[in-house]
Amino acid sequence: MTTARPDPFTTWRAHVPFGDAALDVDVWSSASGRGVTSQDAWLVAPMPGRVRLAALDGITPTAATPSVGGLDGAAWAARVAAATLEAPVPAHEALARANAFLLEHHGVGLLRDRPHTMAAVADVVTVGGGASLEVTVAGDCQVFVDDGDGWLELCGGPLLTDEARRRWRVWHDANPGAHPVEGVAGAYERLLADPAVWRTTPVGLFDDLALARAHRDPGSWRQVVVASDGARLTDASVGRLSEWLAGLRRNEAVEHAGAFKPHDDVVVVSGRLAPG
Repeated sequence: MTTARPDPFTTWRAHVPFGDAALDVDVWSSASGRGVTSQDAWLVAPMPGRVRLAALDGITPTAATPSVGGLDGAAWAARVAAATLEAPVPAHEALARANAFLLEHHGVGLLRDRPHTMAAVADVVTVGGGASLEVTVAGDCQVFVDDGDGWLELCGGPLLTDEARRRWRVWHDANPGAHPVEGVAGAYERLLADPAVWRTTPVGLFDDLALARAHRDPGSWRQVVVASDGARLTDASVGRLSEWLAGLRRNEAVEHAGAFKPHDDVVVVSGRLAPG
């Protein structure tokens, strides 16, 4: 691990034509400073009839999580999912392929030690003279849309069922000194090993991948944002992305001072409909 000083945000901008329209795309990415590279990943992929935007959030590895090719297990899992999402197949199928690949290569041992990643995917699809939106989410990555009247989150909500969250809080209250990564592996096995207690499941954790999906018709949206949860976005903050992200690291330093990981890796991808 390196020092916990986060990297400055790297930004990327593109005008991506598709069909008779286009997307004006903006990307913000910043590593937490705790690893050799960000454990998040992102994708902007034009493909026949659509443009795919994705944000991937690799889950902080334990000491037992294998590294691959010089990358820790979190960074590797996020990049595996990003790579499979480049295939011109439906997002749920691509994520299922990534899930199977991760489990085939490192799907043994304790759940918490497996390389796994969260994911949020937005497919902007040409439909006649307009563009529909297909959203697929695994885990706690986020998707927001601007429908013309304001911003709302799609596929949001708690990662776990109410009962699982209650049991997890009880365990944490009984183990206040547990390390947030190394100290929870046993509790993962006891409390979270049943995929049914997850509302959606991370990619690379269970044989059966549970996804949340949503659809927006042409004319019902004009901008979409996908993000890792490190961006800490809400319906209120997503509408002022540049301002919010500019202050994010400063706010983290105050609100999470002394935490094991005061800064998170962050990736945000925004796509706004534009004339071709």
